Amino acid sequence: MNKLAIGIFGGTFDPFHNGHLQLLRSVLNSRLTDRIFLMPNYIPPHKPQPVANDQQRLAMINLVCKHENQIYPLDYEIKKKSVSYTYETISELQNNPQFLNCSFSLLIGMDSLINFLSWFKAEELLNSVNLIVARRPHYTPDRMDRKLLARMTDVSDFNKQATGQIVMIDNQEIDISSSEIRSRRYNDLKKIVPDYINEYINKQNIYNKEAAKQK
Repeated sequence: MNKLAIGIFGGTFDPFHNGHLQLLRSVLNSRLTDRIFLMPNYIPPHKPQPVANDQQRLAMINLVCKHENQIYPLDYEIKKKSVSYTYETISELQNNPQFLNCSFSLLIGMDSLINFLSWFKAEELLNSVNLIVARRPHYTPDRMDRKLLARMTDVSDFNKQATGQIVMIDNQEIDISSSEIRSRRYNDLKKIVPDYINEYINKQNIYNKEAAKQK
């Protein structure tokens, strides 16, 4: 039986913006996964808190999943309410009945890949998942460790049911900063976030206080 190829895209999503959406569509259009799950990070109390609270961040993710095909919400880390290493989260998800007979890929940026071997149990993690990497300006493969370079494969050779592969995705660069959105330095959020996210942000009045702090 073929495994269902699952992509996991984690982040603060404060807020979810068009840069995130462009990456998701690129991955799905390249057929690197069958589905993608968006997993908002849990933010512990002793760290700087997102402007949007947990419920608002989840609500934005649910809106994305309502409007996009093959994209689903995953509130695992927020419900768990404890900080987990990526290795631990993936191990727990792989043992979750919801994800039986699934293969996993992590969606990360090139900046994260450069430092990947410093992650907790990095090699064990890579042996249990694939990495789908969004290209970033000023980050080139020659900065990677040889152990990572040896695992690189082309999109055409990528086996989404296997593990231990690293594939680069050509993603249209969108110069968007979540911090800039939160501070309202962008004049027209309609060009930066999906319309339904913009509507939700305005209805909830999420980032106006943050903008006031910047003045």
